[in-house]
Amino acid sequence: MVAGGEGGRVVLAGSLNALDSQRGAVDHDVAQAGLRGLVKTAAVDLAPHRIAVNGILAGPLRSQLPADRYDAVGEGALNPAGLIGEPADISRAALWLVDPENGFVTGSLVVVDGGQSALLPLP
Repeated sequence: MVAGGEGGRVVLAGSLNALDSQRGAVDHDVAQAGLRGLVKTAAVDLAPHRIAVNGILAGPLRSQLPADRYDAVGEGALNPAGLIGEPADISRAALWLVDPENGFVTGSLVVVDGGQSALLPLP
């Protein structure tokens, strides 16, 4: 993209673990923290070349959970929206980020989680 001189869009996909941790997931948490740093650093370094770099942080998606987990957690148990995300939810966010009209959006992490990250977990 730099050599081409035309600018462009980069979208990296990650999970909510880029923002918060969960028990027993140190490897995943560290990788997601690295993804967050990569988005920020690449956005700064590539901005002069008109290349926007952003990330999508997904909450639980139907395609990621084993089928028996849906019944165990219930649709409303994961987030305030009472839904389990669909892969298409992530696709729509990515399409928005790669839109050529969104050149001013760079270095951002778009959270697609049905409000899960806004919910304070109480015992």
